Amino acid sequence: MPDGILRTLGLLLVLATTSLAAIWTDRLGDFERSSAEPFTLKNATLAEEYGFEQGESAAYKAGGRTFRARAYQMADTTGAVAMYQYLLPEGAQQAEYERQAIAESFDMSASQWDSTVLVQFLNYVMVFEGDRPTWEVLKAFLGYAPKLGSSTRPPLTSYLPSNLLVNGSQRYILGPESLSLFLPEVPSGIAAFSLGAEAQVARYRDQQSTLKLAIVSYPTPQMARKKLEEYQELPSLLAKREGSMIVACTNVEDRDLAERVLSQVRYRAAVTVNQTTKSEAQVLRDLIINIIILAAVLCGLALLAGTMFGGLRFLRRRAAGEDDQTFVSLHID
Repeated sequence: MPDGILRTLGLLLVLATTSLAAIWTDRLGDFERSSAEPFTLKNATLAEEYGFEQGESAAYKAGGRTFRARAYQMADTTGAVAMYQYLLPEGAQQAEYERQAIAESFDMSASQWDSTVLVQFLNYVMVFEGDRPTWEVLKAFLGYAPKLGSSTRPPLTSYLPSNLLVNGSQRYILGPESLSLFLPEVPSGIAAFSLGAEAQVARYRDQQSTLKLAIVSYPTPQMARKKLEEYQELPSLLAKREGSMIVACTNVEDRDLAERVLSQVRYRAAVTVNQTTKSEAQVLRDLIINIIILAAVLCGLALLAGTMFGGLRFLRRRAAGEDDQTFVSLHID
């Protein structure tokens, strides 16, 4: 085969490989990317409900160390939290990434089980299997991730009581599909997602029994008050209203456990401000841009001042009838 054709095929192969790498970079610390390919969710309805935009998996290696990574790019942070919880298996524990993030006031969630680590940051969810990059490398990468969002996490997740919670059982509901998967006891007509409802569910367990707790949020307390009667008519459901939320327990085997769990949920009125969360990389990038802008402004002011000074001097000498070619000499010879 002619060398020109070989070079063309090689270039096309490189371009194709590069085009596949829409999220993952060529290197992550000591690791070099060996392959990358896009993926989609099998449940297309749930993907649309959660705001799934694109996914990419990649393989990395550094000597004898390897890991695989998957990235889910979501439309916003709420969808990312929902996807993060959807991927959580029961029994998952807090990962070292999250402990390091908390120490640095970095708003991120991370869980681990076996050799897998699950990470959620803003509108991204990432899964690492095997060896993985250090916290510093991951933090730097997250700062430059493409199409990084800026919305805050949904406040509804903070209402789940931690006492007796089954780790990894949390699931976020944004529409009829996720409702049918995680809270089938409540019909979508009663949940009324057209009114702006969202729900957080989780399982709780003591030594004798297990139940499911659901917290359904509505835009106003008046909506929740109207909905409460409909929830209370559902069989095997114990429900109450807290502000703009309906708090309900399903699969109630022990009413005492249900009352203990329900009593821990208290409505807290708060105003949520969507404020951009910036990483250290973004802060450094903005600082450099601001320095360049400041330098350009100062150079412009200096040029303007010099032009004004020279122009005024020229006009003054012209008005005085002085020769433009004269200049002051120190006669130091």
